Amino acid sequence: MKEDWQGRNGYRALNSQLNGYPLLRKYLTGIQFFPSKWDGRWPEGENWIMFPSSSVSSFSKETMLKPFLKLLFDKATHYSRSRIGFDHLTLVIYYGQAVIYNSPAETADFKFEDFVRVARRFVTSIEHPFDSIFLFIALDDGRALRIL
Repeated sequence: MKEDWQGRNGYRALNSQLNGYPLLRKYLTGIQFFPSKWDGRWPEGENWIMFPSSSVSSFSKETMLKPFLKLLFDKATHYSRSRIGFDHLTLVIYYGQAVIYNSPAETADFKFEDFVRVARRFVTSIEHPFDSIFLFIALDDGRALRIL
């Protein structure tokens, strides 16, 4: 270990310093190292490598609700009132891999059922061609919630 890593603040390796470790560089913005034996700070068995939290952000129900309503609006305007030749037109919104790449859709006090209530009010206030709209949540066993 380098000597300058032995101090109170340890050593922070930035992403650009992780060139020799492509997997770390791909997924991390940096790593904070602390010496395993420094002034009794790190008891035996306790982690001494930490991942910096410099890019922490918070989210609320609005974080996912706004894009969800925008998606509904975009679909409504894309298909307009033409019904594109169908007698019955159903929109199915698929929620699957979004759970991996986005902020959580549900919060402690705002669940998928709440999304449906807000979405129902929203779609009844705009012109759209859909006879029915469903939110299909492709998590666990999957479930479909009817919006319209």
